[in-house]
Amino acid sequence: MKMNKKKVIIIIVLQITILSLGKIVSAQEQVEYAGYYCEKVNITTTYVDNINTLLGIFTNQSSDDSMFFNTSSGVGDDQVHGLYLCRPDISPETCDICIRRSVRVIKTYCPISLEALIWFHECMVHYSNRIVAATLQTEPRDSHYSDYSVSQPDIFPEIRNETLERIITDASMPENEDRFAYDSSEFTPFEGFYGMAWCTPDIKPSQCESCLRTAVSKIPDCCYNGLALWAYILQPSCVLRYDTAPFIFPDSSPLALAPAPL
Repeated sequence: MKMNKKKVIIIIVLQITILSLGKIVSAQEQVEYAGYYCEKVNITTTYVDNINTLLGIFTNQSSDDSMFFNTSSGVGDDQVHGLYLCRPDISPETCDICIRRSVRVIKTYCPISLEALIWFHECMVHYSNRIVAATLQTEPRDSHYSDYSVSQPDIFPEIRNETLERIITDASMPENEDRFAYDSSEFTPFEGFYGMAWCTPDIKPSQCESCLRTAVSKIPDCCYNGLALWAYILQPSCVLRYDTAPFIFPDSSPLALAPAPL
């Protein structure tokens, strides 16, 4: 039985749509929620409008393959300042997906916030009533860590400290414009030690180092005296992460998703 041209065109369009949706789902599977902060206070409708304008600018910029961007929206007391940042080892496509998802999370979790921070493992979005770009900020802070401690606590601190020291040095080197470093060490026959340091690229190398050292100083307080299997310290100007299993993968590889909103 012959099919008319109209039916053939419809089938082709449906096939293209299905393929496109598959690519979108694949990209979405590569973004992993990390944490958030909201300062929920009474704000004016003008401030809310400026937030929405700012977030709209962010999604426009991320769709144009911008991996880092900062700007302001509005004037006077209702002016909103913000930035977004994507991890430099991911693709622009994944960056765009991550920023768009972050914006949705902000609108859902922080609808009336004077300041908001959303961290994914692949990106970060931050807005505030104060200037946030090119400014060292270690608060507000969020942290997450494993419910289990390492198998050999006697040798772990030395390995942890040596590896984190290397990546802090690498991330804060003046020639490292991405302000990003990842390294690993041997721990046990069945476990490794993997560390990541990542600063916003608009701060100075010395500020990046200071931010990361502040994060390291919080590990003993938050994470089973620094003996947790993994820990993640999230700050506005930098993040620090370690794990006994690898967590940096090529952009095409699937990631184990953490529970995430939206």
